[in-house]
Amino acid sequence: MRRTHGAATAKHGSDLDRALVDRAARLVAGLAGLRFDDSNRDVLAAGLARAGRGFAGGAAALVAAAADGDERARETLCGAITVGETYFFRHPEHFELIRRLAPKLAADGSVRAWSAGCSTGEETWSLAFALRDVVAAPSVIGTDLNVAALTTARRGRYGRWSLRGTGLPAELRVAAANVEVPAPLRSIVRFAPLNLTSADWSATLGEARFELVLCRNVLVYFVPDAARAVLRRLADRLVDGGVLVVSALDVELAPPELASVVVDGVTVLTRRRVDTTPPRAAARVATTPSPAPAAGASRHTVDSARAAADRGDLAAALAAAEALVAETRAPETLHLLALVVGELGRAADAIRFLREAVALDPTYVLGHLGLGLADTLDGDTRALHLDRALALVDGVPDERIIGGPDPLPASWVKKLASAARQGAR
Repeated sequence: MRRTHGAATAKHGSDLDRALVDRAARLVAGLAGLRFDDSNRDVLAAGLARAGRGFAGGAAALVAAAADGDERARETLCGAITVGETYFFRHPEHFELIRRLAPKLAADGSVRAWSAGCSTGEETWSLAFALRDVVAAPSVIGTDLNVAALTTARRGRYGRWSLRGTGLPAELRVAAANVEVPAPLRSIVRFAPLNLTSADWSATLGEARFELVLCRNVLVYFVPDAARAVLRRLADRLVDGGVLVVSALDVELAPPELASVVVDGVTVLTRRRVDTTPPRAAARVATTPSPAPAAGASRHTVDSARAAADRGDLAAALAAAEALVAETRAPETLHLLALVVGELGRAADAIRFLREAVALDPTYVLGHLGLGLADTLDGDTRALHLDRALALVDGVPDERIIGGPDPLPASWVKKLASAARQGAR
């Protein structure tokens, strides 16, 4: 989540004619598979309003030109509504797993990796950082629909907001306002525009097949049929034994040719089961069901609220999260609201909602973990919640997915809580 568009842009979007916004929604669904409905309509309206202010004739002319096949108009429209949220080493458990699996995927010392839907590039560079440490000859490509975002990715210069993740390499752990990715990394990374729903990927990818593909926090924005079609084509781009990393809730959309396996608590998809046995110990590999949404709240509705936040529209995310809580006051919906108000700088409210979540359900693990990681609480209070989280996952298989607005494997709940517990008092 990041603070970008906010209430002002949502207000401008609300001034647009509903029929125009509906036409734009149908258009981008056909052009890029993107899903816009009543739950995230204001995100589309705000993006359309912004794009229209820079297009001769305004938003209506932009939509008309895009519908008539004007490539510049289509690029402008799609770019304006695909403001992706990303930062370095987001979901660190994925990169830890990549470091472990990559040497097994590198039959000849090389690994070809693809970050599909890379936005401004932080994921792509994170992938390159992870691979450079474990394989001799990595190569990485990052692709995205948003050409403007790719310009930022190629520049490779980022501010502190992109560095808020954990597990950063030494080159990124600096006090300066901006950092640049190191020159040696640039030689193994390239970026290129690609619409994942386009009929032909060969202009960008050639006939390349990959040992490793990341497509995380992307398909949530797609209509279901488009998401399934993209997953089938991603499967075709994997070598035998290649690994596809998607968001936990995308796994259920996978085609039959992809097997779902859980390694160290992380679910991945593969064209066949990967040898995950470390040199001197057997790793447990088992399938794990996706977590259920909160009672009364549809998974799609929860995802739509998260998607609005990920696009940077915190006003829309707040409205959606508040509506969810009004409909279903459950631990997961309260947790989601806590995350949104926290991004808005309302730390006290975030704590209040998390406390209500664990009061409603004292066994809500991620609520206790969130309170245990809250630096605005005193050490003793944090320690109590971290101890509770650790007690709740004690004996739980590492591969079990712990439900919440941003689900985590049990193994990572244990790691995060244990690490924080050491410094809580």
